[in-house]
Amino acid sequence: MKHERHRAHVFVSADAGGHGVILQALQYLQARTSVRRLSSFFELAPRAAKKRGRIGVACEVDADDSVDVLSSFLRWVEGRMEVPHALPVSAELLAYDGRLLGDMSPHAAAALIDVAPQLFSGQDFSVPKEVRPIKEVQKANSAEDVQERCPTVPIVLSRVGITDVRRIIRLDVDGEVKLFYANLDLFAQLDSSHSGIHMSRFSDALEEAVEEVTKEPSPDIESLAERLVRQVVRRQNAAYAEVRIRAHFPLRKVTPASAKRVEELYEFIGMASSDADKRVKRVSGVEVDGMTVCPCAQGMMAVYAEELLVKEGYSQEEAKRIVEIFPVPSHNQRARGTLLMGSPIPIKAENLVHIVEASMSSEIYELLKRPDEFFVVKKAHENPRFVEDVVREMLRNVIGIFPELPDESFVLARTESSESIHQHNAFAERSGYLGDIRRELSSSGVRTRSLTLEEYLRS
Repeated sequence: MKHERHRAHVFVSADAGGHGVILQALQYLQARTSVRRLSSFFELAPRAAKKRGRIGVACEVDADDSVDVLSSFLRWVEGRMEVPHALPVSAELLAYDGRLLGDMSPHAAAALIDVAPQLFSGQDFSVPKEVRPIKEVQKANSAEDVQERCPTVPIVLSRVGITDVRRIIRLDVDGEVKLFYANLDLFAQLDSSHSGIHMSRFSDALEEAVEEVTKEPSPDIESLAERLVRQVVRRQNAAYAEVRIRAHFPLRKVTPASAKRVEELYEFIGMASSDADKRVKRVSGVEVDGMTVCPCAQGMMAVYAEELLVKEGYSQEEAKRIVEIFPVPSHNQRARGTLLMGSPIPIKAENLVHIVEASMSSEIYELLKRPDEFFVVKKAHENPRFVEDVVREMLRNVIGIFPELPDESFVLARTESSESIHQHNAFAERSGYLGDIRRELSSSGVRTRSLTLEEYLRS
């Protein structure tokens, strides 16, 4: 049964210093309502309150409750906040469904005007001077901006920022807006004349971008990263900024033998960097799990199998032929492949997923029936590969599949495997301009220059 939603406005206040108890009361309020927006905190000066100053905030909420039920709930919130050593809290219902409910104090009215000025349309109301937003009070009394001070050690810091910001992002996927869980890192270069970065400005840039995306979703995560990095440069007045986004993206696959349709989650990556002149570099890519089989151990097992067969009376040639027919065992492990591309020609991340999987000993699946399991194990052991092999295969596949990409395109291929018989991981990586790697491949391994991801983003 669908409930009718009502728009209400509530004023929560406490004696000066009661920010904590007000925020606690707002948490209780959200247990039965949906808070849409909050006003600034407003202060009522001590002389107006006779005893001590008072602070308060107005909030706009959506609720299923009637006026009486909501008013009763607010009385419960007030009572719940009556605990030892805590300032008492007042929670007043000021308006309901666009209608003001009786008289209210100038303190409450000032906060309500801040969050819902339309409720006072046509009314002549001025905020008394003893009531003012706390942000103005703080501004008047604030000390020097510490971040703007010259540091004791005047050295430029390459990147300063915030990491692992978790958000739901909106992307336009084939004309349909979809939501994705993402982790974001935002950085700016800090010059030698400033002690610190304004961390809140990263959040401001993120909130502004989120608001924009609500109106116009980005086509991909690297486009969203570009929108964000432009705002970071502007808000931080930075010579260089960088944004990195990782999002979990579902793709439909078909199991290799039973042909069952399954959904697999992959990690899509979008990056963007910008300098003060608004020159932007973008990188997109994927991280994909697959399976590798060790060629070295398999080679030893093949030699051992031939020796056993010879001892059983088979000729050396027969033993060799038998070993060639049957899959030879080896240790195998899950490996994570990373493939990043920076190019003026956009490449779909979905396509990069298949390149990484094709470069492994075998792709892997969440759901495998017995025929599928046989297929994956057999395929993997027929394609033994070191992590070094996987990286080289990714690069060869990129060159072969995308011949139209210009030489100044950037590519990074990386593999890390969780070794099953060792307590360490195996790792390999190559990055650089695609043209250099093309020339190296066509020149039988002649070494060309390499370029790191960080160097490309700053170039």
